[in-house]
Amino acid sequence: MLLFLPALLCIFTGGRCLPVLDVKGSDCLEDASMKTDGHWPQAGCDAQLTDDILTAEKRHQGLLRELQELVEHEFEREHHDTRETEEYDLNDLDDQEDGKQARRRDEEQMEARKQGNKEEEEEESARELEELLAEQIRKKEEGRKDDAELEELRKEEVNSEKDGEVEEKERSKNEAELTAEKEKVEHELQALTSDETKMRERQEKEEELQELVHKMERVKEEQEAPTEGEKGKEEDTTPETKEPQQKREMEKASDERTRQFEKERYSDDEEEEEDGDEDEEEEQDESEELLEIEAQLRRVAAELRKLHRG
Repeated sequence: MLLFLPALLCIFTGGRCLPVLDVKGSDCLEDASMKTDGHWPQAGCDAQLTDDILTAEKRHQGLLRELQELVEHEFEREHHDTRETEEYDLNDLDDQEDGKQARRRDEEQMEARKQGNKEEEEEESARELEELLAEQIRKKEEGRKDDAELEELRKEEVNSEKDGEVEEKERSKNEAELTAEKEKVEHELQALTSDETKMRERQEKEEELQELVHKMERVKEEQEAPTEGEKGKEEDTTPETKEPQQKREMEKASDERTRQFEKERYSDDEEEEEDGDEDEEEEQDESEELLEIEAQLRRVAAELRKLHRG
Protein backbone atom coordinates (compact mmCIF):
# COMPACT_ATOMS: atom_id res chain seq x y z
CA MET A 1 0.00 0.00 0.00
CA LEU A 2 2.83 2.44 0.72
CA LEU A 3 4.34 1.78 -2.72
CA PHE A 4 1.01 2.07 -4.46
CA LEU A 5 0.14 5.50 -3.08
CA PRO A 6 3.34 7.33 -4.28
CA ALA A 7 2.91 5.82 -7.73
CA LEU A 8 -0.62 7.08 -7.87
CA LEU A 9 0.53 10.51 -6.72
CA CYS A 10 3.18 10.67 -9.47
CA ILE A 11 0.63 9.77 -12.12
CA PHE A 12 -1.67 12.54 -11.02
CA THR A 13 1.19 15.03 -10.82
CA GLY A 14 2.59 14.19 -14.28
CA GLY A 15 -0.71 14.22 -16.05
CA ARG A 16 -1.88 17.32 -14.15
CA CYS A 17 -5.26 15.82 -14.05
CA LEU A 18 -6.79 18.38 -16.38
CA PRO A 19 -10.48 18.90 -15.78
CA VAL A 20 -13.02 18.37 -18.47
CA LEU A 21 -13.83 21.65 -20.22
CA ASP A 22 -16.99 22.57 -21.97
CA VAL A 23 -17.20 23.43 -25.68
CA LYS A 24 -16.25 26.93 -25.12
CA GLY A 25 -13.27 25.94 -23.19
CA SER A 26 -12.24 23.57 -25.93
CA ASP A 27 -12.40 26.41 -28.44
CA CYS A 28 -10.13 28.45 -26.27
CA LEU A 29 -7.78 25.56 -26.08
CA GLU A 30 -7.83 25.32 -29.78
CA ASP A 31 -7.11 28.98 -29.91
CA ALA A 32 -4.27 28.46 -27.51
CA SER A 33 -2.90 25.74 -29.67
CA MET A 34 -3.23 28.04 -32.64
CA LYS A 35 -1.37 30.62 -30.67
CA THR A 36 1.39 28.26 -30.17
CA ASP A 37 1.39 27.76 -33.91
CA GLY A 38 1.78 31.42 -34.39
CA HIS A 39 -1.80 32.31 -34.49
CA TRP A 40 -3.28 34.37 -31.67
CA PRO A 41 -6.58 33.36 -30.21
CA GLN A 42 -9.67 35.31 -30.38
CA ALA A 43 -10.46 38.03 -27.89
CA GLY A 44 -12.10 36.73 -24.56
CA CYS A 45 -10.58 33.28 -24.67
CA ASP A 46 -7.45 34.29 -22.77
CA ALA A 47 -9.27 35.35 -19.60
CA GLN A 48 -11.47 32.36 -19.69
CA LEU A 49 -8.52 30.08 -20.19
CA THR A 50 -6.71 31.66 -17.28
CA ASP A 51 -9.66 31.16 -15.01
CA ASP A 52 -10.04 27.65 -16.15
CA ILE A 53 -6.37 26.95 -15.60
CA LEU A 54 -6.52 28.48 -12.14
CA THR A 55 -9.60 26.51 -11.32
CA ALA A 56 -7.87 23.35 -12.57
CA GLU A 57 -4.82 24.12 -10.48
CA LYS A 58 -6.96 24.63 -7.42
CA ARG A 59 -8.70 21.48 -8.15
CA HIS A 60 -5.39 19.80 -8.73
CA GLN A 61 -4.04 21.18 -5.47
CA GLY A 62 -7.16 20.06 -3.68
CA LEU A 63 -6.69 16.64 -5.15
CA LEU A 64 -3.04 16.76 -4.15
CA ARG A 65 -4.03 17.76 -0.65
CA GLU A 66 -6.58 15.01 -0.56
CA LEU A 67 -3.99 12.61 -1.87
CA GLN A 68 -1.49 13.83 0.68
CA GLU A 69 -4.08 13.56 3.41
CA LEU A 70 -4.92 10.15 2.10
CA VAL A 71 -1.25 9.26 2.00
CA GLU A 72 -0.74 10.67 5.49
CA HIS A 73 -3.81 8.89 6.65
CA GLU A 74 -2.52 5.78 4.99
CA PHE A 75 0.88 6.35 6.57
CA GLU A 76 -0.77 6.86 9.94
CA ARG A 77 -2.88 3.81 9.44
CA GLU A 78 0.15 1.88 8.30
CA HIS A 79 2.05 3.19 11.30
CA HIS A 80 -0.87 2.30 13.50
CA ASP A 81 -1.03 -1.10 11.91
CA THR A 82 2.70 -1.43 12.33
CA ARG A 83 2.41 -0.35 15.91
CA GLU A 84 -0.46 -2.73 16.40
CA THR A 85 1.58 -5.40 14.69
CA GLU A 86 4.50 -4.63 16.93
CA GLU A 87 2.22 -4.53 19.91
CA TYR A 88 0.67 -7.76 18.71
CA ASP A 89 4.13 -9.17 18.27
CA LEU A 90 5.03 -7.88 21.70
CA ASN A 91 1.81 -9.27 23.02
CA ASP A 92 2.56 -12.41 21.11
CA LEU A 93 5.98 -12.43 22.68
CA ASP A 94 4.36 -11.73 26.01
CA ASP A 95 1.87 -14.44 25.27
CA GLN A 96 4.71 -16.69 24.24
CA GLU A 97 6.55 -15.74 27.39
CA ASP A 98 3.38 -16.23 29.34
CA GLY A 99 2.94 -19.49 27.48
CA LYS A 100 6.50 -20.44 28.32
CA GLN A 101 5.93 -19.44 31.89
CA ALA A 102 2.62 -21.28 31.83
CA ARG A 103 4.37 -24.26 30.28
CA ARG A 104 7.09 -23.94 32.88
CA ARG A 105 4.44 -23.71 35.55
CA ASP A 106 2.65 -26.65 33.99
CA GLU A 107 5.92 -28.53 33.81
CA GLU A 108 6.69 -27.56 37.39
CA GLN A 109 3.20 -28.58 38.41
CA MET A 110 3.58 -31.75 36.40
CA GLU A 111 6.94 -32.34 38.02
CA ALA A 112 5.42 -31.53 41.40
CA ARG A 113 2.54 -33.88 40.62
CA LYS A 114 5.01 -36.49 39.48
CA GLN A 115 7.03 -35.89 42.61
CA GLY A 116 3.84 -36.00 44.65
CA ASN A 117 2.73 -39.10 42.79
CA LYS A 118 6.16 -40.57 43.34
CA GLU A 119 5.96 -39.75 47.03
CA GLU A 120 2.43 -41.14 47.12
CA GLU A 121 3.64 -44.23 45.29
CA GLU A 122 6.51 -44.52 47.75
CA GLU A 123 4.09 -44.04 50.63
CA GLU A 124 1.71 -46.54 49.04
CA SER A 125 4.58 -48.95 48.55
CA ALA A 126 5.62 -48.39 52.16
CA ARG A 127 2.04 -49.00 53.31
CA GLU A 128 1.81 -52.12 51.16
CA LEU A 129 5.14 -53.28 52.56
CA GLU A 130 3.92 -52.62 56.10
CA GLU A 131 0.67 -54.43 55.32
CA LEU A 132 2.60 -57.37 53.88
CA LEU A 133 4.85 -57.37 56.93
CA ALA A 134 1.82 -57.20 59.23
CA GLU A 135 0.21 -60.02 57.23
CA GLN A 136 3.34 -62.12 57.56
CA ILE A 137 3.47 -61.39 61.29
CA ARG A 138 -0.23 -62.26 61.59
CA LYS A 139 0.30 -65.50 59.68
CA LYS A 140 3.24 -66.35 61.90
CA GLU A 141 1.14 -65.59 64.98
CA GLU A 142 -1.66 -67.74 63.59
CA GLY A 143 0.90 -70.45 62.85
CA ARG A 144 2.19 -70.22 66.42
CA LYS A 145 -1.39 -70.29 67.67
CA ASP A 146 -2.15 -73.31 65.51
CA ASP A 147 1.04 -74.98 66.75
CA ALA A 148 0.02 -74.20 70.32
CA GLU A 149 -3.45 -75.60 69.67
CA LEU A 150 -1.94 -78.71 68.09
CA GLU A 151 0.39 -79.07 71.06
CA GLU A 152 -2.56 -78.63 73.40
CA LEU A 153 -4.54 -81.21 71.44
CA ARG A 154 -1.58 -83.57 71.54
CA LYS A 155 -1.28 -83.07 75.30
CA GLU A 156 -5.00 -83.65 75.67
CA GLU A 157 -4.69 -86.79 73.57
CA VAL A 158 -1.78 -88.00 75.70
CA ASN A 159 -3.74 -87.15 78.84
CA SER A 160 -6.75 -88.93 77.39
CA GLU A 161 -4.61 -91.98 76.71
CA LYS A 162 -3.24 -91.80 80.25
CA ASP A 163 -6.74 -91.34 81.60
CA GLY A 164 -7.82 -94.28 79.47
CA GLU A 165 -5.02 -96.37 80.91
CA VAL A 166 -5.92 -95.23 84.42
CA GLU A 167 -9.57 -95.98 83.73
CA GLU A 168 -8.60 -99.37 82.34
CA LYS A 169 -6.55 -100.09 85.45
CA GLU A 170 -9.36 -98.82 87.63
CA ARG A 171 -11.85 -100.92 85.71
CA SER A 172 -9.60 -103.98 86.03
CA LYS A 173 -9.22 -103.23 89.74
CA ASN A 174 -12.96 -102.82 90.12
CA GLU A 175 -13.53 -106.04 88.23
CA ALA A 176 -11.05 -107.80 90.51
CA GLU A 177 -12.76 -106.31 93.56
CA LEU A 178 -16.15 -107.29 92.23
CA THR A 179 -14.88 -110.79 91.53
CA ALA A 180 -13.45 -110.99 95.06
CA GLU A 181 -16.69 -109.62 96.47
CA LYS A 182 -18.64 -112.12 94.41
CA GLU A 183 -16.47 -114.95 95.66
CA LYS A 184 -16.85 -113.64 99.21
CA VAL A 185 -20.62 -113.48 98.84
CA GLU A 186 -20.67 -116.96 97.38
CA HIS A 187 -18.51 -118.14 100.27
CA GLU A 188 -20.83 -116.42 102.72
CA LEU A 189 -23.80 -118.04 101.04
CA GLN A 190 -22.08 -121.36 101.29
CA ALA A 191 -21.23 -120.58 104.93
CA LEU A 192 -24.83 -119.63 105.59
CA THR A 193 -25.96 -122.82 103.95
CA SER A 194 -23.45 -124.70 106.07
CA ASP A 195 -24.62 -122.78 109.13
CA GLU A 196 -28.21 -123.68 108.40
CA THR A 197 -27.18 -127.29 108.00
CA LYS A 198 -25.23 -127.15 111.24
CA MET A 199 -28.14 -125.43 112.93
CA ARG A 200 -30.47 -128.17 111.85
CA GLU A 201 -27.97 -130.75 113.04
CA ARG A 202 -27.62 -128.89 116.34
CA GLN A 203 -31.37 -128.74 116.77
CA GLU A 204 -31.59 -132.41 116.02
CA LYS A 205 -28.85 -133.12 118.58
CA GLU A 206 -30.62 -130.92 121.12
CA GLU A 207 -33.85 -132.74 120.49
CA GLU A 208 -32.04 -136.02 120.88
CA LEU A 209 -30.39 -134.69 124.04
CA GLN A 210 -33.72 -133.61 125.43
CA GLU A 211 -35.20 -136.99 124.61
CA LEU A 212 -32.27 -138.68 126.31
CA VAL A 213 -32.64 -136.40 129.32
CA HIS A 214 -36.33 -137.23 129.51
CA LYS A 215 -35.52 -140.90 129.21
CA MET A 216 -32.85 -140.63 131.90
CA GLU A 217 -35.26 -138.83 134.20
CA ARG A 218 -37.93 -141.38 133.59
CA VAL A 219 -35.46 -144.18 134.32
CA LYS A 220 -34.38 -142.45 137.51
CA GLU A 221 -37.99 -141.99 138.48
CA GLU A 222 -38.66 -145.64 137.88
CA GLN A 223 -35.60 -146.70 139.91
CA GLU A 224 -36.43 -144.30 142.74
CA ALA A 225 -40.10 -145.26 142.87
CA PRO A 226 -41.46 -144.88 146.52
CA THR A 227 -43.59 -147.26 148.51
CA GLU A 228 -47.35 -147.40 148.17
CA GLY A 229 -47.95 -145.02 151.14
CA GLU A 230 -45.35 -142.68 150.00
CA LYS A 231 -46.52 -143.20 146.44
CA GLY A 232 -49.89 -141.70 147.25
CA LYS A 233 -48.18 -138.83 148.94
CA GLU A 234 -45.81 -138.34 146.08
CA GLU A 235 -48.69 -138.49 143.67
CA ASP A 236 -50.05 -135.45 145.44
CA THR A 237 -46.77 -133.65 145.44
CA THR A 238 -44.96 -134.88 142.32
CA PRO A 239 -47.23 -133.27 139.76
CA GLU A 240 -46.88 -130.01 141.60
CA THR A 241 -43.16 -130.08 142.34
CA LYS A 242 -41.49 -132.37 139.87
CA GLU A 243 -43.15 -131.07 136.73
CA PRO A 244 -42.02 -127.43 137.35
CA GLN A 245 -38.56 -128.72 138.15
CA GLN A 246 -38.37 -130.59 134.83
CA LYS A 247 -39.79 -127.59 133.07
CA ARG A 248 -37.20 -125.34 134.65
CA GLU A 249 -34.46 -127.75 133.73
CA MET A 250 -35.72 -127.95 130.17
CA GLU A 251 -36.08 -124.16 129.97
CA LYS A 252 -32.64 -123.77 131.47
CA ALA A 253 -31.20 -126.21 128.95
CA SER A 254 -33.11 -124.48 126.15
CA ASP A 255 -31.95 -121.04 127.29
CA GLU A 256 -28.42 -122.30 127.56
CA ARG A 257 -28.55 -123.73 124.07
CA THR A 258 -30.17 -120.52 122.77
CA ARG A 259 -27.46 -118.39 124.33
CA GLN A 260 -24.87 -120.72 123.00
CA PHE A 261 -26.47 -120.60 119.55
CA GLU A 262 -26.66 -116.78 119.60
CA LYS A 263 -23.08 -116.64 120.78
CA GLU A 264 -22.03 -118.98 118.03
CA ARG A 265 -24.05 -117.01 115.49
CA TYR A 266 -22.52 -113.72 116.66
CA SER A 267 -19.08 -115.24 116.55
CA ASP A 268 -19.91 -116.57 113.09
CA ASP A 269 -20.88 -113.06 111.91
CA GLU A 270 -17.63 -111.66 113.26
CA GLU A 271 -15.60 -114.47 111.83
CA GLU A 272 -17.15 -113.98 108.37
CA GLU A 273 -15.32 -110.68 108.14
CA GLU A 274 -11.97 -112.37 108.76
CA ASP A 275 -9.90 -114.35 106.30
CA GLY A 276 -10.21 -118.01 105.33
CA ASP A 277 -8.10 -119.18 108.24
CA GLU A 278 -10.59 -117.78 110.71
CA ASP A 279 -13.41 -119.48 108.79
CA GLU A 280 -11.54 -122.74 109.09
CA GLU A 281 -11.06 -122.11 112.82
CA GLU A 282 -14.76 -121.37 113.16
CA GLU A 283 -15.64 -124.55 111.36
CA GLN A 284 -13.18 -126.36 113.59
CA ASP A 285 -14.81 -124.80 116.69
CA GLU A 286 -18.24 -125.77 115.49
CA SER A 287 -16.99 -129.27 114.77
CA GLU A 288 -15.54 -129.41 118.27
CA GLU A 289 -18.85 -128.19 119.68
CA LEU A 290 -20.69 -130.86 117.77
CA LEU A 291 -18.20 -133.37 119.05
CA GLU A 292 -18.84 -132.15 122.59
CA ILE A 293 -22.57 -132.51 122.05
CA GLU A 294 -22.05 -135.99 120.69
CA ALA A 295 -19.81 -136.75 123.68
CA GLN A 296 -22.56 -135.56 126.00
CA LEU A 297 -25.05 -137.67 124.13
CA ARG A 298 -22.78 -140.66 124.44
CA ARG A 299 -22.30 -139.91 128.13
CA VAL A 300 -26.05 -139.64 128.65
CA ALA A 301 -26.57 -142.82 126.68
CA ALA A 302 -23.95 -144.57 128.83
CA GLU A 303 -25.69 -143.36 131.97
CA LEU A 304 -28.98 -144.61 130.62
CA ARG A 305 -27.52 -147.97 129.84
CA LYS A 306 -25.97 -148.05 133.31
CA LEU A 307 -29.30 -147.22 134.85
CA HIS A 308 -30.98 -149.95 132.85
CA ARG A 309 -28.37 -152.45 134.03
CA GLY A 310 -28.75 -151.36 137.66
